[in-house]
Amino acid sequence: MNRVHQLNKSMTYVPYKSFWFFGVEQAIRDYMFAYNDWYQYRATEHARQNTFYTSRIADRLRVHPACGARIDSKDTSVYVIGVDWFQPFKYTNHSVGVAFLKCLDFEDRFQGVGTNVFPLMIIQGPKEPKNIWVHLRRIADEFARFGPSSEGFEVTSAHSGDKFQHRIILGGILGDTPAW
Repeated sequence: MNRVHQLNKSMTYVPYKSFWFFGVEQAIRDYMFAYNDWYQYRATEHARQNTFYTSRIADRLRVHPACGARIDSKDTSVYVIGVDWFQPFKYTNHSVGVAFLKCLDFEDRFQGVGTNVFPLMIIQGPKEPKNIWVHLRRIADEFARFGPSSEGFEVTSAHSGDKFQHRIILGGILGDTPAW
């Protein structure tokens, strides 16, 4: 619900400071793996050329004690979190933040495909929070809970109907600095 303030006999709606979190597990299981086109784009062989798995960053993750050999398992995927802010209203200064999830299992040419970007969180304004970690902590907790040293969570491929335990690795956080 919105609070209503009356200024100069005009009504102004001021949103509560809240945010919506849709969940990493839900985005992956219920949207990504349930979407047949997404699964067809997903590289099933991690050694495939022009994917994240042939990059220097992937090589660094392979020697990381927490990720190790799990990074090359077909049941494990590397994801990045993106965070961006935008102004939804034309005549007022009000920022809304969005955190989104993107899978790196795709060939480079499919990285920007709309079916590979899913919203995880919407952070309501009117201003950007001073501490974004309060919001991102929920995302980080899910990555820790379902990471390479865990059992993961069960997913079903819309493409094949196969079920398996999916483990997730956080490959990074994308964002920009605010305009000055």
